[in-house]
Amino acid sequence: MTIQDLGSIGEFVAAIATLATLGYLALQIRQNTRSMRAAAFQASTTRASGLSQLLAQDKDLFRIFAAGLRDPSELDDIDRGRLVMLLQAFIRQYEDLFFQHRTGALDAESWAAWRGSYKPIVQSAGFSVFWPGRAEAFTASFRRHLDSEIRPEDLT
Repeated sequence: MTIQDLGSIGEFVAAIATLATLGYLALQIRQNTRSMRAAAFQASTTRASGLSQLLAQDKDLFRIFAAGLRDPSELDDIDRGRLVMLLQAFIRQYEDLFFQHRTGALDAESWAAWRGSYKPIVQSAGFSVFWPGRAEAFTASFRRHLDSEIRPEDLT
């Protein structure tokens, strides 16, 4: 066997090793993507559960939220301020989910379920009062998305 033959065998072995390494890296990336999506979903669920739990545990806060979504004029100034803080927390959560979906961290099925959860809030009479004065606090792409979710016929 000549040195040239040994060099060819070495190149062949190196090519096989490179392919095996690339296959292993592809598998690792796929597993990392799954883990990232699972973590994003879990974090979103935890935050949303925290907001829901807060409302469930505080009768007065729930009253403010429910009345404020229905007709914010029913609330006094302090309760309207509390409603604004609650709505801002809910919409920040929704913006985070929107971003995760756009970057691929949240799959389409999960995104559709979250949209269904938030739609009644963003289509409420109270939200229609909240949103115009606070929209600029959110990203332009999310504002466009949210504006497409709010349809006047849904507010009646």
